[in-house]
Amino acid sequence: MNIQLFRIINSWAGQNNFLDVFFVIGAKYVIFLIILIAVVFLFFREYRRSAIRAFVVAAVAVSFNYLVLSSLFFRQRPYLILENVNKLVEHFSEKSFPSDHATVAFGVALTIFLFHRRIGLPLVILAVWVAFGRVFVGVHLPGDVVGGLIVALFFTLVINHKFGPRLRDNLKISIK
Repeated sequence: MNIQLFRIINSWAGQNNFLDVFFVIGAKYVIFLIILIAVVFLFFREYRRSAIRAFVVAAVAVSFNYLVLSSLFFRQRPYLILENVNKLVEHFSEKSFPSDHATVAFGVALTIFLFHRRIGLPLVILAVWVAFGRVFVGVHLPGDVVGGLIVALFFTLVINHKFGPRLRDNLKISIK
């Protein structure tokens, strides 16, 4: 199913210049916009704590990807293992699972969303753009970006529960 879904999404690549440009931007550059927004938050007292937490989540989650998951579940990129992949961007890493771009984008976006819903929601939408773009341009399978989302969500919840008592109030649940 992972490869079938990849084939469907990636088959759209190269068919429409607007979509190609839109998803290349998402796959390559939007992650920097998400990070830049979080950096700007560092200069505003109201957002500083959530921005710092967002960077901690992203750093811990990507380190976990690199040190643990990549070793246990090494998977090559789709253009290395499949034929007729519409590869729209150059990429030199062989590791595909989980997607570090998705992990960082969702780690930052979800952490900020926990504390600032109105600002966080657009960041989550940008993170979805990054993740979908990575599949569209041919450098990740859907499971790779979903894996990045799951890792980011896990560390967002763990780190913000451990260091952010406001998490319980924001989620409106009891964490025991």
